[in-house]
Amino acid sequence: MKIENLSISYGNLKVFENFNIEFKEGKITAVLGRSGIGKTTLLKHVANLLNDKNNGFKPSVSFVFQTPCLVENLSVKSNILLVEGCENKVENGLEKVGLKDKINAKCKDLSLGEKQRVNLLRAFTFDSDVTLLDEPFSALDLKTKNSAHELFCSLFKNKKTAIIVTHDIEEALAVADEIVVIKEDKTVSYITLPECAGLRNGLGLDEFRKKLLEILLY
Repeated sequence: MKIENLSISYGNLKVFENFNIEFKEGKITAVLGRSGIGKTTLLKHVANLLNDKNNGFKPSVSFVFQTPCLVENLSVKSNILLVEGCENKVENGLEKVGLKDKINAKCKDLSLGEKQRVNLLRAFTFDSDVTLLDEPFSALDLKTKNSAHELFCSLFKNKKTAIIVTHDIEEALAVADEIVVIKEDKTVSYITLPECAGLRNGLGLDEFRKKLLEILLY
């Protein structure tokens, strides 16, 4: 999936000008870069949420935000049914993410970690071309975050493409197939990680961690 010659401005502020980036289909790509570099704007562009020229590229997308965007007064089941009409599939999905016992609970009564699990399940249940995630795990504690990473990798199977924005280097190394770093001058660096079925345990990634830090810091 290529984005070519992208130009986006907010008033007098130019976020992108003739910007090019590529995402591998069928892979998880993590996007890193300093705050304000345009990572979220890039996701919104892919999702057609901006009034900008999209070069005719209009994929169907599902979006996972940093804060779970659930209908709080609806049940967990009802939230998933918004994108999946088959109740059996909803029940099977909730069992997979460990929330079958919460199927009739109101989302307002769930913990933050439980809400994000519902959010992830709903996004991956929708049959989209691309799943976009904007720092979806940043508000979670370490234990819950690790569990969410495992869930994300398991749900991704058989999906086409996922793009996750994160500030967490270890998160990117754990879940991504490729990492792209957007620099202040809008150049893009690509790091392809070893093939991995699911969550990486962090071993054998020192070389990639060092390279990533060099790109980010210099």
